[in-house]
Amino acid sequence: MLIMHKIIKNFRELIFIIKKDGFLSGAYWVFYDLMNRITAFSVYKVMTLKLSDIDPVYFKRKDGLRYEFLNEAQIRKFCKEPDNDMSEKFINEALSHGEECFAALDGDKLANYAWYSDRPSHARRDIYFYFNNDHKYRHKAFTNKNYRGKSLNVINKVKACEYYTEKGYKGLLSIVEAHNFNSLRSNNKVNTYSNGNIYIIMLFNKYFSFADRKAKKMGCFFAPKDC
Repeated sequence: MLIMHKIIKNFRELIFIIKKDGFLSGAYWVFYDLMNRITAFSVYKVMTLKLSDIDPVYFKRKDGLRYEFLNEAQIRKFCKEPDNDMSEKFINEALSHGEECFAALDGDKLANYAWYSDRPSHARRDIYFYFNNDHKYRHKAFTNKNYRGKSLNVINKVKACEYYTEKGYKGLLSIVEAHNFNSLRSNNKVNTYSNGNIYIIMLFNKYFSFADRKAKKMGCFFAPKDC
């Protein structure tokens, strides 16, 4: 019964992708799924956002929410609420690395957040994502289920880009798996550009990765900690 439910769910997702992004995107999604049934395999797109590329309309958006950086006490409070997808292990590591959490608040409720860093960030198991720190790395973005469909992730990104550009950064940098079409569409809304790909695969219980020329130019690659 569980297997049948998963098959139906995957089929519905495939149909949705084909309708939104076309047949080739659907075929790519199937290929990606099949590869991961054999071994862990990922293609990450390096995405960058500059303040000058953002449509001015996004600076005028009003949604009645309060956007601010959370302090440690707020983070630990929200961590205790399971709907916020924020584990204590993750926040301990993030805070120890000096990462910052920029959030949208509806009164005392956490509507949306994303983490920002200029240091190598844990990606999976024993490997980290490295990048040039002239950009602020954006990751672990999340919107509470009660606030989805309001483009809060986009607004968070725009406001953070504005703030960090004023602090001297070139803009924001993030990585998105190539089959995550929802996230890619969200990035396209604010003219986020692709700056290369990084490939990662597990063979013989060990991860191997390769960054293409554009990704290397951005200083982006996966490697063990303190490589």
